[in-house]
Amino acid sequence: MLVLPEDITIHNVKKTQTELLDYIEKQVEKNKAELILDAKKLVDIDAAGLQLLLSAYLTAQEEDFSFELKNAGDYLIEVLNLSGANDIFDLSKGG
Repeated sequence: MLVLPEDITIHNVKKTQTELLDYIEKQVEKNKAELILDAKKLVDIDAAGLQLLLSAYLTAQEEDFSFELKNAGDYLIEVLNLSGANDIFDLSKGG
């Protein structure tokens, strides 16, 4: 599981992307076909951060990984709802 930072904005999206790619690479090495992102710390996200989450989801689909976005707070849920991305991310698993 990768714990997302407090904010994923244009200012730090590249660092978060690098961490995400490292996490995916380690999952592949372990033969674990799952991509689990924990949003418990996330309090700020902009369009660049949302694009990164969508890219992670698409990567999981392409690699035939399961994908889960856990512990989404009210702010992230609101952003996903406003952007229409709530249809993509299934937050019904206690996320």
